[in-house]
Order: sequence, then C-alpha cells, then structure tokens
Amino acid sequence: MRAFEVLRDLLVDDNDIYDGNMTIVHDEIVSSIDDVDESVIRAGVNPEELDMPWKCEFPL
Repeated sequence: MRAFEVLRDLLVDDNDIYDGNMTIVHDEIVSSIDDVDESVIRAGVNPEELDMPWKCEFPL
C-alpha cells in the first residue's frame, strides 16, 4: 500500500503525476486484502473515511 502527496495545482490542471513531483509518505507491502486496513491505519488514515471503490483518472 503506497500513499503519496502531490501539489494540489498538479491535480487541478490535469498535469501528469510522476515520481519527480510526488512525495511518498507511506510504502508497505501487504500480503492479503485483510492487511490493507491495518496498513492504512499505520499510514495515519481512518479506513472508514475512504470511499470504495476508489476513483482516480490517473492510472495507478
């Protein structure tokens, strides 16, 4: 599970996001879907606040 930050301006203007303009704030390998919630919590996010399925116009 990887969490990263990008400048808001990059999202507003539909710019491309790549390694050079993002900061990885959490990077963890999980071995099962059951481990995802714990990884999200360790990243400092409440899993209940995430909407599923997650939607993004960028290929992840």
